[in-house]
Amino acid sequence: MNKIKTVSFYVARFFDFLVIALPIFIILQFMFFGTELYLALIYVMEPTSVATLPDFEVAWTPMTRFIGCASQLVEGFLISSIFYLLAKIFHAYELGQIFTINNARYYYRIGQLLFFDALLIKPISQALWTFAITCNNPAGQRFIRVSLGTPHVFAMLLGLLVILISWVMIEGSRIQEEQQLVI
Repeated sequence: MNKIKTVSFYVARFFDFLVIALPIFIILQFMFFGTELYLALIYVMEPTSVATLPDFEVAWTPMTRFIGCASQLVEGFLISSIFYLLAKIFHAYELGQIFTINNARYYYRIGQLLFFDALLIKPISQALWTFAITCNNPAGQRFIRVSLGTPHVFAMLLGLLVILISWVMIEGSRIQEEQQLVI
């Protein structure tokens, strides 16, 4: 049990950090997007990606940067919400609360968020992103693309699977509570 508590302590703090760091990273990325500093950071993190950057130029105005940042923050908010719920689960594990109805409910919410992400958030985020990229194009060359494909279906199935597993955990917790009350 001490191992679970120790590992849970570090994992909970990691998710606490990610809840705060992800939105900050997204905002900072768009503050420096398209600058020499941004390209230098990309080169440091992944040198081969600079050679494979597309040849087209996007005119990043403050408005298109804002739309692009908003498109990433929409998805980032949902991911941060999942990180927040995972942090709550690991904080409970840290206290020795492993098989509780609250943890099962947190898993249920994570499943709902994964399903909602695949069904709505990713298509909305992609639509905003394509609009941000083509916003400054001449008339007739601007577009918004909304798609729902195989990766989305897989993510929806994953969300449904997490919901199903959490439902079993909730029912198991209820049965366990009933058995504890029976003499």
